[in-house]
Parts: sequence; C-alpha cells; structure tokens
Amino acid sequence: MEARFDGKVALVTGASRGIGEAIAVELLEAGANGVTITGRKPENLDETIQRIGDSDRVLALVARADDADAADRTVAATIERFGGCDVLVNNAGTNPAAGPLTKVDLGAVDRPGRSTCAGLCCGRGPCGVRRCPSTAAPS
Repeated sequence: MEARFDGKVALVTGASRGIGEAIAVELLEAGANGVTITGRKPENLDETIQRIGDSDRVLALVARADDADAADRTVAATIERFGGCDVLVNNAGTNPAAGPLTKVDLGAVDRPGRSTCAGLCCGRGPCGVRRCPSTAAPS
C-alpha cells in the first residue's frame, strides 16, 4: 500500500540528513505540495537542499527541536510559504551526554524529553496540540 500526500504540506524536524531527509524526500515523491525541513546547522540544510533539488517545494529553516519559540516560528513560516501545515514529523533528537549514566547530569538526561515535547508543541496551530501531552491535555 502506497501512502499519498497529494496537496499536503509537511514539516519535518531534524531533516538535514539521515532519516529526516529521507522522510522529506518521500513526502515530496508522494505528492506533497511543500515540505519544511529543520536542522541546527545552516550548512547542513544547504547541502540537503542541493541533494533534494526541489527548492520550490522545500523550505529549510534553522531551528532547534528543544526551542518552543523556534517551533512557533517554523510553523508560522511554513504556513506563510505553503498556505498551511497538514503533517508534522517530529524526527529531531538529541544526545544528552556521553559516558556512564551514573556520572551524567540529570538536566542533560531530560534533554531528549524536552526535544520531543517542543517538537510536539510545534503542532500547536496546524495539528491542534496546544501543550505538551506530558503536561496538559490538548485543547
């Protein structure tokens, strides 16, 4: 069964390489009108745009997945460029710290959760999620 995304607009976080980039390419090949990709490093996003080669249907934005303000700006830019946002793929992740878990700062261990939460909050407008599911029910 092949999924189609004809006429849809998607936002893919953590899409400057790897799985996120592959998802963005698949969405475009499946008919998406536009795909916003995010990543932390502008040079990686530039390289991704060159590899994808469809700059009319791709918007690349520098944004950290654990920054709720960046999430808001990303959704707003997606809506401004493509007229909406139908699909959110929260692919961004973080590596909290290296080394034995017993020596890792507890604040660092919480980073992946914040990243996921901010990514989910990214869908506040178009996806209907107003707050992180772990802290409040969607309204």
